[in-house]
Amino acid sequence: MPRIAVLLATLLLLATAVLGVLGTHRALKDARDIERIVSPIHREVTLLAAGGNPRARHLQSLARHPHRLRLVAVGFALLSLLAVSSLLLAYFGLGVPWATLLMVATAGALCLGSPHYRLGPGEPLSAQQWALLTATTALLGALSSLGVALTPSRAVARVRGQARAAASG
Repeated sequence: MPRIAVLLATLLLLATAVLGVLGTHRALKDARDIERIVSPIHREVTLLAAGGNPRARHLQSLARHPHRLRLVAVGFALLSLLAVSSLLLAYFGLGVPWATLLMVATAGALCLGSPHYRLGPGEPLSAQQWALLTATTALLGALSSLGVALTPSRAVARVRGQARAAASG
């Protein structure tokens, strides 16, 4: 059973790291696309939005998101780094509660700070939806790594010993 817990923690934290990297790419790409769409027609969109056009209002609200999306991309990159560091700390048995708490707090901040938008019917998840997915894997990974860290087991100790031996030799 402890081997399954170690495997589950490893997979969830690696998934969080990968989703963080992909979220960074998605947020930067969406920021670039929104600027490319809205910049040339900003004046016309403002006039149409003042006239009550709902599509123009949507484009006008999209125009406010690129700077926020760049901050969200930094948050996704930070979350990815925290997931990898939490994974390493879980293997070495060092300070897992603080690393996982910081990782979960970052994931929560991403959920609250990420904008929700629709670029079109065939577009993938928005930054907010991506943050919710990443936060779910981060929370599950944090819980499983805390479970591994708090479980006194010979199998977990053996895995940690092998990791320490590999790191030092």
